[in-house]
Amino acid sequence: MPTQQPSRVAPHADTMAPPRRKTSPLSQTLKSEWVKIRTWRTGRGLMLAAPLVAGLASAAFVASVPLTMGRSPVDLTVRQQLEVSMMGVDIANIITMVLAILFVSTERVTNTLQLSLQLTPNRARYLAAKLCVFLLVTVGVSLVSVCFAALCGRWVLGMMGVELPSLASPEVLQLLGGLLVLGPAHAVLGFACAVTFHSGLLAFLVVFFIMCLPSLASLLPDDLERGVSFLLFMPAIHSLAGTIAPDGIGYTPPALALGVIAVWVVVLCGIAVTSFQRQDL
Repeated sequence: MPTQQPSRVAPHADTMAPPRRKTSPLSQTLKSEWVKIRTWRTGRGLMLAAPLVAGLASAAFVASVPLTMGRSPVDLTVRQQLEVSMMGVDIANIITMVLAILFVSTERVTNTLQLSLQLTPNRARYLAAKLCVFLLVTVGVSLVSVCFAALCGRWVLGMMGVELPSLASPEVLQLLGGLLVLGPAHAVLGFACAVTFHSGLLAFLVVFFIMCLPSLASLLPDDLERGVSFLLFMPAIHSLAGTIAPDGIGYTPPALALGVIAVWVVVLCGIAVTSFQRQDL
């Protein structure tokens, strides 16, 4: 009597396949936004340009001190020498702000925004993922820009016979820390305004107006100017960096300055989210 051979049929493929990990919608959106910014040619060009411009501009500002200020850099105070050596960071921050506006407005022009919202119907989640990815990139660009500007500015000052304090000194660390906050903060303002307004140019003008508020406040009487400047965005940033003396107009204690910056960011981002939820795209 023939014996029955055991079945050699392989188990069903589904029983052998490892279980797939479910990724959250937020993770999928983060990955999508990371791919966008990584493959964005204009964005990559601006990211590379920001540190280069910061370093070259800082070196140029230091070299032009005898012409612009009528004095040798040796005759400046240590605080003035430090500020002049880091002036190129301001241009890098403007580039970062423009990058943030373009990151949002370009999607409106190319209709990528509509496609992204079809894949991610939750608009608040979409904005949160987009802002998180852009902030990560902005922090990196700001860090490289500040470091390169510091190296170039200090190198030119050294060639002109100026001895600056060590990078580890409290005064230098405070200035570098404030400048590191300045770049991402400008980027968030540009991002929020670009989301709120359909025009990239209008978003830039609104951010520029916020930056100019301290100059407008200087037209007020001194007591009123002190009270108004206490609540403005730019004086809070400069207070963190130590570029405003403790007895100067607009000075805000560091802890309170962080609170003022946080309020500006939260309010503008809240307006952006509310506006974006109501926009007919």
